[in-house]
Formats: sequence, C-alpha cells, structure tokens
Amino acid sequence: MTIRILKQDEYDRSAIADLVADLRRLPHDELPGLPKNLVAKALRDRLESDCLTERNHVWIGREDRRITGIAVLRPLPWDSEILGTQCATLDLHLPECDQPSRKATASLLIHQALLRCRMEDTRFLSTKIGSDQFAQIHALEDSGFRLMDAEMVLRHFGPSPKPADIPGIGFEIKSDEEVEALVTMGKLFRMSRFFADPRIGAERAENLWQASVKGSCGGHADSFMVAMESTTPLAFATFMDDMDFHGLAGPSSRSFFHVGVAASAQGRGLGTALIQNAIAQSQGFDHLLVETQSRNSGALALYQKCGFRIISSRFAFHLWLD
Repeated sequence: MTIRILKQDEYDRSAIADLVADLRRLPHDELPGLPKNLVAKALRDRLESDCLTERNHVWIGREDRRITGIAVLRPLPWDSEILGTQCATLDLHLPECDQPSRKATASLLIHQALLRCRMEDTRFLSTKIGSDQFAQIHALEDSGFRLMDAEMVLRHFGPSPKPADIPGIGFEIKSDEEVEALVTMGKLFRMSRFFADPRIGAERAENLWQASVKGSCGGHADSFMVAMESTTPLAFATFMDDMDFHGLAGPSSRSFFHVGVAASAQGRGLGTALIQNAIAQSQGFDHLLVETQSRNSGALALYQKCGFRIISSRFAFHLWLD
C-alpha cells in the first residue's frame, strides 16, 4: 500500500465530499430525526473551512485516486495562554476500510502532525476520538498519546420533568454578566481530563476551569441559569445553543456546557432542581444534550434521573512533546 500525503493547498472540494461520503459514522449521527445529508454537509463545510483557515494545518491522505483520510491540526491560543505552553488539537477523519489500512493512514497523518508540532514548538497536543474507532485509537497509542478521559454524551428523552421546588431558592436566566462566585463551583470538573493529566497539575487545571466559566458567563455561552438564595448564587448551568444546525435550517439543539453546585449547598437536591429547571426553560429546542465523564457516576445518575440517556462516548487523549 502506498499512501501519498497531500498538503493543505492541494485539496479540492470533490475530494472532501468523497471522503465524507465514505465515513462510517458522522458527527451527530446519534441524534434522531437529523437528516444524513445535513450532517454530511455540515462536516464538508467544516473541513473546507479548516483547509482555508491559515493558522490550521491540514493533511489529506490519498492512495491512487482514493482519499484515505484527513487530519486537521488546530492551534489553541486560549488554552496556550491559560496553561502557559503552546497547545493544539488534532482531528482525524478516516473512511470505512479494513483496519490495517485505517491504522496505516492514521499513523502517517499523525506523524505529519507531530512533525509540524515540533517545528512550531507545540508542546501539548490533545484529541478526541469515538470510543469504537479502534484503528485511530491504536495509531494514537503507538504514537505516544495516552488516554486521559472517557466522555459520555447524553440526550434528553421524554417530556419535561416538573421542576423541584426548594423553599427560598429562585432560578434566574442571565447572559453576559459576571457572577464571581460561580468560578469556585467546579467540583465535578475535577474529574475531567485536565485534572487527570499529571503534567498539567491541579493549579493550572483549576485556572482553566475558572477562566472557562468566567468567559462563558461573560458572553461566550448564549445564556446561563443561576440558582439564587436571596443574593447568594448556589448553583449554575451554562447553555450553548445551535438554533438551526450550523445554519443549515436543521433542528435546534442546546448543550448544557458547565454545571456546578456550591460545596455548601450540596445534599439539598439543588443539582436535580437546577437540571429540571434548565430542561423546563429549554423546551423550544429539538435536542437537549450534556456531556460528562464516564467515571463521574454522580453526574451520570443525576442526568439519567432527569431523563437524559447515553447516546455516544468518546476518548480524550493527551500527548506531551518534550
């Protein structure tokens, strides 16, 4: 097998369309009622945008006339600033074929990305991959990547639950407003891949969480809900909305992005009440989604209690280049 690696400026739209058509599984495939042609177009548009974004690096593998895979290396300026080291993320897209061919292509694409990382002094590289994509997983492991986290994606099914009533607690919707106390409500986040990575360390991981919450509440998230006891915030959830599936006139979705409960308020049923109220406030969306770590049994139980069900899972890998 001979695989040619094309550079970013050698791509063509038909090559990307051919690759997407051959993919066994597309992003969002697990969402019911989502037309496959919309999902494919969203991915094609994203890959074409990646190829045209100057700061990205894109490699396309080709065997004879057949596209065998695409790798996209994206720098992460925000993460780099918070973690104090040059960071990037890697996406791999491989079509359906035999496992040895998939692994060979993945290995070649990863090798190209690592060469570029070393040229640009990128020291921290991360990637997420579907937990059933074994060819890519094995290629990542052989290249030195290490598993840091398993993430579960859940979708809400069924009618909206009746929100629990907790005396003295009100639930307020806010947007673009700084609520300083929220950045300390990160207990669930401490099970994430950043805290699992010993090279990052607890202090930098905590800084990342706090900066992420502050940025989301400062306008990055579309809105957020805060559980208030008088003037004291006790819990919150931030929302990321997609009103028409990437501008393609498809179904709408809302993702619960950050969820936190103050340590002093835990054990009062506030987490359940928060999620139930968030669901009730989100009934105009076709899909409600949330992600959490597989080892976070408490969060999984909470979401399942409120009507969420697991629809997919993926692995998060880290690589440090010294």
